[in-house]
Amino acid sequence: MRQVLSAWSAPWSLACPKGSKRSRYYRCSGQKGFMLLTYVVGLAVGAALAALVCTGLGRTALSWQRLQERISIVQAGSYMQSLLEKQLAYNATGITITASGSICLNTITGNKKLVIYYRNGGLYLQTTTGNGTGTNPLFIEGIKVTAWQVQKISAQRLRISFALKGQNGERSFEQVLTCYNGEVSYGEA
Repeated sequence: MRQVLSAWSAPWSLACPKGSKRSRYYRCSGQKGFMLLTYVVGLAVGAALAALVCTGLGRTALSWQRLQERISIVQAGSYMQSLLEKQLAYNATGITITASGSICLNTITGNKKLVIYYRNGGLYLQTTTGNGTGTNPLFIEGIKVTAWQVQKISAQRLRISFALKGQNGERSFEQVLTCYNGEVSYGEA
């Protein structure tokens, strides 16, 4: 009997064990169940690879969220520090630090009074002019302000420190400011 090689079969797959007959699709009759075992092993390997890929993607997504939160915290802290520097170092003619940690200041425009205060995990800026009073938040929603402290260092210098806390992390910020147009004092506003 002459063996015919097709384009789809390899020479090693044509040999059948002694006593078994070749079927119509080049499978030996003694190899029953071999195809099912091949499929089961292939499915198990595929499922294991899919589980590894899903786990890796999940960890990547979690790392991305944490990185985004860290960036938000750093940006919020930089924004708050720059606003505090602008108001306290350049626009203030006199700064009063209260016992509760609020900062009251008169501005160089003369008709504007500002109060920077901490309440319920947030930092706020209250502006009072001849036309009325308004309050604006100085923090980003979802990021809490903690550990707010204000200390007088000298007649023209003060130290401000605070921490920003998100769901997965916290970062501390500290700065020393010089009031160029006035003096720093303790008292009640």
